[in-house]
Amino acid sequence: MKKPPRRADDALLNGWVFFRYMVIGTYVGVATVGIFVYWYLFAETGDDHSLVSWNQLRNWSECPSWPKGSF
Repeated sequence: MKKPPRRADDALLNGWVFFRYMVIGTYVGVATVGIFVYWYLFAETGDDHSLVSWNQLRNWSECPSWPKGSF
């Protein structure tokens, strides 16, 4: 409360704040996808799931047992 309120014409997001949000968002996105990939490729935790290859993970939506157009 020691600082006065911002001016009404000040931008909510300036260039520096936008850059920081993009860096943090990229970091969180890469970490999330990385953990997902690690879980399916390498995490041997018992009966939770079966491990798949990188090729199977990349082509997950092209399972040959599903008829085309069933989604």
